Amino acid sequence: MKVSHCTNIPPGTRYVITEQSAFAGTPFSIGAAFFDIDGTLVGAHHHISSRTKQAVSALKGQGVAVGFATGRASFATREVGAELGIDGPSMFFAGSLIQNVATGKVLYRVDLGQDSVRGLLELSARRDYHLEFYTESDFYAERLSEELVIHQQYCSRPAVITPLQPLASNTPLIKAVMMTTVGAGEAALRSELDQVRGIAVTYSYGAVHSDIVFANIVDARATREAAFEELLRITECSADRVATFGDSEADCAFLRAARFGVATANGLDSAKEAATFVTSSVDEGGVGLAIEKLFLGR
Repeated sequence: MKVSHCTNIPPGTRYVITEQSAFAGTPFSIGAAFFDIDGTLVGAHHHISSRTKQAVSALKGQGVAVGFATGRASFATREVGAELGIDGPSMFFAGSLIQNVATGKVLYRVDLGQDSVRGLLELSARRDYHLEFYTESDFYAERLSEELVIHQQYCSRPAVITPLQPLASNTPLIKAVMMTTVGAGEAALRSELDQVRGIAVTYSYGAVHSDIVFANIVDARATREAAFEELLRITECSADRVATFGDSEADCAFLRAARFGVATANGLDSAKEAATFVTSSVDEGGVGLAIEKLFLGR
């Protein structure tokens, strides 16, 4: 990938953003920006670089709507949102919920179907996979497992420990998560989840625990593509005036859909291939660098 000037940004072309980059037509004007969190905004030791903080603040100061696009629950983004001042319409739960961060108002929601929930419970019992269920306000697991201890670090709160079968029978659920290790465990989980009807699954990896894969499970109707279109409608913004930032397979739909899809250098090859731009790594303030070069004219 070659550093180059770009004005029209031809489809299928990717640009590497460096300190020396200069793009014709900058600063580009955008109306909205949506950010993945782990591996994109938040790096090792749950740290956000000062460069990224300053750039997001400057972008917001231009009147750009800044929101999240994440597999995390909305309640697991509050600390990051407060630190960065992100308060716009945001996608949570891998596409099944859009919520106004500032007011908490739900703008779009798709719950898991009961048949799918039963299939996940059966798979978890049969293979002893760690399973969590989510509502808007909490997440639930049956026992305090090693996987849960790890995931609670990303969720910013402890899970409610409760039997999942009766919970699923009486409570609308937005999302489920299964976790396993990278490699053979991931391959097996992917194969098993392919057999569960009525769900859509995206996979992500811990920013701190790179050996752990998270399977983010939502209803098949709750795609990230559908959520992106809803965000365009809510923000009254066209895709050619949107920037998206991500690092994983789960972010590919948003990276492809926006004119300014930006992947971090630490991201997976699939994310880089889906993006138009590749910036430096999360721990080097890659999001901040991209914002500076593309939208701030620095």
